[in-house]
Amino acid sequence: MKSIQPKSINITVNYDKPQAIAKAIKAAKFDLPQCSLKPKSIPLFGSGNINLEVYEVRFDRVTYNHELPQALEELGKRLGYKSGFKFADPLTAILYAAAKPDRQRHTTMLTHFNDSAGQLYCLCLDECVGKRRLLICREDPKSSHMAGYCFLAVPALPSAIQRQSAN
Repeated sequence: MKSIQPKSINITVNYDKPQAIAKAIKAAKFDLPQCSLKPKSIPLFGSGNINLEVYEVRFDRVTYNHELPQALEELGKRLGYKSGFKFADPLTAILYAAAKPDRQRHTTMLTHFNDSAGQLYCLCLDECVGKRRLLICREDPKSSHMAGYCFLAVPALPSAIQRQSAN
């Protein structure tokens, strides 16, 4: 599976901030926040204050949910990250949208995560009837996404964000 060369920006994520996700949603000023989970039910996937390099990744064909984790891992490895990429967690994705508020007007950005019961969810940042929308909903593991959708990804090991040196 080919990928389109990803773009990246650095985002600082404070996982220890009280009500981090609820506050991030408010700070991002979405016009249409539509969440099937309450912010307090959206899991945090880290601790402390971490600077993450967030990538916008696109694939040149339809991608199925079950193949995306491996495709992200392989792409990250090709770009020099020892453990590849993984999906950006919900807090990181929301902070990304806050840092680049008009980006979702031009491209649909997605990330996936599992809730505490193991159910797959999709966090979608897009534009709907001219308004910036945050959509968090259950996702079918067997479903797919059209070519060109943008997936938000981060290096798989936040403690080792530096790329491997090319030897």
